[in-house]
Parts: sequence; C-alpha cells; structure tokens
Amino acid sequence: ADSALAALLSESSPDLMCRVDRAGHLLSVNAAVTTTMGYEANDLVGQHFTKLIHFDDLPERASLFTARQRSRGVTTFECRHIHKSGEVRYLDWAVSSPDADGIFTAIGRDVTARRAADVKLPQERDYADAILASLPGAFYHFDQDGYVIRWNRNLERTSRYSAEEVARMHVLDFIVDEDKGRVSAAIQDALRDGETRVEADGLRKDGARTTYLFTAMRFEYDGRA
Repeated sequence: ADSALAALLSESSPDLMCRVDRAGHLLSVNAAVTTTMGYEANDLVGQHFTKLIHFDDLPERASLFTARQRSRGVTTFECRHIHKSGEVRYLDWAVSSPDADGIFTAIGRDVTARRAADVKLPQERDYADAILASLPGAFYHFDQDGYVIRWNRNLERTSRYSAEEVARMHVLDFIVDEDKGRVSAAIQDALRDGETRVEADGLRKDGARTTYLFTAMRFEYDGRA
C-alpha cells in the first residue's frame, strides 16, 4: 500500500521526479519528466542521466554526481537540459544522497519561464532608458507624494542638478515659489482626470528661471498612481 501511494504521489506531482542508480542510469521517471522533456518514459529509463543535460553543463554536472556519491544530505543546483525538440529548458534540482541500495532520488522544477523573465526585464529596462534618453524635453516620473523616482538626462541638464540631488527632490523643487500652487493643483487634476497641462516657470539650481509647458499624465507604477 505504501509503495502504491508513493507511486500515485509521484505521478500526480507537478515536479519532476526520478531515481538514478550509482552508475548514473535512470531507473524511473514520473509523468512530469516526460511532459517537460518531451520523451516517453521508456525512452529515458535505462539511459544515463547526462542524455538530457546541455553539453555546456555536462562537465560540472558529471563532477557533481561523482561528489554526490560521497556526500550526505541534499544537494540543490540549476541545470540546463535539452528537450526532445532541441529547446533548452532550465531546471532546479534537489538530489538526495544515495540510499542503502545506492539509489539517488532527484526532484526538479522547470524554471525556464522565470529565467526568460530574468533576461527580458533588463532588456525592457534598457529599451525604456534609451527612449527616455532620446526625448528632446525634460522628463521625470514622480510618486503620489511628489518625489522624483525616475528621470532623463535632460532634466539634469536643464535644471543643473546632479543625479544624486534629483533623487532626493520633490517635483515642486523645480518650480518657482509663485507658481507652485498652480502646479500642485494641476498635479491633483492629473491624478484625478488622468492628464493635464500647465504653464509655469521652472527654477534652475543657479536661480535662473525658464517658462515651460508641463504635461502630466497619471499611470500606475508598483501598485500606486
């Protein structure tokens, strides 16, 4: 009964589960392995575990398997694998030390989507930074409390403030005193209506002032307006 329950749990698990002998041959794989890697179970059982490993990861994983036979406890690592289609899959593994029969149990999870996101997010950030840098005017993004959290280089150039100074500033710090009330009211209009425009004098670090047409748009960032 215990073995039947263990088999049921293995087959129903969303995690990849397999058993490997001391020589590195696969003794069993669950349904998640076949689904994730594109092979049938009988294509894998009896094969060496390196059959599915990306060739660039082979030396390190082979060395780890050898060391695993002499160590105790659980070892965790990430590894690239080759799907039957040739697609690269990233898997996180937790591998036990061998039992009394010299058999290892390995449990894995497909983290390919997470790895793709890790690559995509910096690319999207770099793309957004390039767009901001190309804007002809000054741009700054401030939070609901009015503190600047992102800006382009044109803001530094036109205001004469350094990046370190801008990072500590309130949006109204760039406005002459007599226009702060109108700009503050316009910001509230943008928060309520989504967009607004206001003409006001900007104040540089050296005290010089220039008239600008400010356009403010409301959008959600990190759950806040």
